[in-house]
Amino acid sequence: MNELRLRPKNDYLYTAKWEDLFFLAEHWQSDHSFYKDELRFLTHLITKYFILMSKEEKLSDVQQMLTELSKLELQQKVISTNIKKNLTDLGLLIENNFNDDQLKFRKDYLHCENELMTFIEAVKKLKKELFTITEQILKSEKKHHLLTS
Repeated sequence: MNELRLRPKNDYLYTAKWEDLFFLAEHWQSDHSFYKDELRFLTHLITKYFILMSKEEKLSDVQQMLTELSKLELQQKVISTNIKKNLTDLGLLIENNFNDDQLKFRKDYLHCENELMTFIEAVKKLKKELFTITEQILKSEKKHHLLTS
């Protein structure tokens, strides 16, 4: 998961300038937006196409994926709120350079980053599972088509 992070390792989050953290949070927002669109596409793909072409033995797998997508969409909304809050707080910190508890803010910032990285990993895992099931469905459909021809 650390390879997804866009910052130097070690204690960077505890020593970085507010402007640098703001830049990272803006990048999170961009990545997050991409994955939000990707979830929407995967949901559309499954609901419109897989259910139509899938046989009963694969329907439970497809339904399980839809459930996981729903969980990820809820998680995505929470992360979106957290990123927006971080950007707002950072904007205030940049303007005032004052905060009663800068250490707490930096810990919250790290928590938000960790949530995003966990979310991204979960989306990638789900996509891999989706691709595997797609491959199985297509092979099954091809065999069925060859047998009925």
